[in-house]
Amino acid sequence: MLRKYFNAALTFLLSIEVLNIAFEYKARRADPRALLNLGNGQCLWADAVMPKYENDAYDFRTMIASYPGSGIRVGYEHMEGLTGEKVVDDWGYIARPSWPPMIKTLYPHYEGIWSYGANISKVVLFVRNPRWAIPGFHTSMAEINYAKDKCKVNEYIQDLFREPRPELDTWYKWRDHLFDKEIELWVWFIDYWMEGGTKYWTPQDVKRAAEPPLEFIPPASRGKDVHCVDPTGFDCKAVSVISYERLTDHATGIQETGKLAAALTDSGVNLIGSEFHQCAYDLIENANNARPEEEFLRPGSRDQLGRNRTEYKFTYEQMETLLESVSETKIKYSTGDWQQNEAAQDLVTILDSYLLDIEEEFNGMQPSAVIRSENDPYYAEISDWYNSVSSFTDQAPEEVYTRVKKIGEGSSEPFATDLSEFCGYNPHPF
Repeated sequence: MLRKYFNAALTFLLSIEVLNIAFEYKARRADPRALLNLGNGQCLWADAVMPKYENDAYDFRTMIASYPGSGIRVGYEHMEGLTGEKVVDDWGYIARPSWPPMIKTLYPHYEGIWSYGANISKVVLFVRNPRWAIPGFHTSMAEINYAKDKCKVNEYIQDLFREPRPELDTWYKWRDHLFDKEIELWVWFIDYWMEGGTKYWTPQDVKRAAEPPLEFIPPASRGKDVHCVDPTGFDCKAVSVISYERLTDHATGIQETGKLAAALTDSGVNLIGSEFHQCAYDLIENANNARPEEEFLRPGSRDQLGRNRTEYKFTYEQMETLLESVSETKIKYSTGDWQQNEAAQDLVTILDSYLLDIEEEFNGMQPSAVIRSENDPYYAEISDWYNSVSSFTDQAPEEVYTRVKKIGEGSSEPFATDLSEFCGYNPHPF
């Protein structure tokens, strides 16, 4: 009996000590680790902290790059869990050469921006099935009222992941207006980061969106982006490919976490030990419902707010294009020198799973009863609709691209993405 009371008392004292350690840790924030090991596979979570601002604090910078709508938030949350430090958005980067150690970007998609000059050491490519990434992109755009610049985005950014998905009518219009372009950009995003900066836009196209009368460069005539050639020293080639689907699947998530950890090795950040990976993964993916609901924000969170993602469909012909695009990309990275490239072969395995998912849905569909011609008035109508709902601040995009161009040329442009003089207030970095 005495031993029983002794063990209970010891357990209580240890619990108090653990809490004291946790509170002291959260107050100090001196140690970059985000986790405290409690033993028996248990750990405590502490929020990631912003990187240090001291000059030369970090000699290496790792970037995670993703086509919009791909759930990149999941990827950078796991990077933060592995390092204890915040991942900074490309639109929030302030162009300090030594800061920050980790950046997330949507570049070269027109929703991204190369704000970091020559300050990148390596990149991780984050991918998601275009069947879901493209509708996901639209949902995010609808939540920020189709804003075209940071000033407007900042007005609605807090609504991301917290609103029901948009009306189906707006999805159909956006889809039919932009589908052909977006599936190409999904493929070219992969090509850019696998091939080392394949440039598909003309020099005049600063937004990289081929808005009429501008057009994309034909594949046979493409060269390299200026950011990916000497003297930058960064070759723009992904060191690893991470799959949204595999990262969020508890059966394969630890494997993807391990790939992220390997990519971050020798990057100037302190990584948690591999013995923490399972605990960190469970906390980030909320496997035990331990995270507050307002913190656990995922594409799937919207399913609880309204329409399910499966309601946002493509036409038979668009699904056929999805199949062809993913299949051609898989074939490309399955042949030639790519067969000896570990990242490429991992990509091929991921694309295989995408093909199976798309084929399963496609096989249950029927061709559209009506096929519109290119000159059908419908396309002019949805183009007018898109232009009417898209909001932007006069001169803001042009000013930002001018500043970013200077960064790319080597000049210092602190707070290059700060548009307070255009917005009327100082947009916080995000």
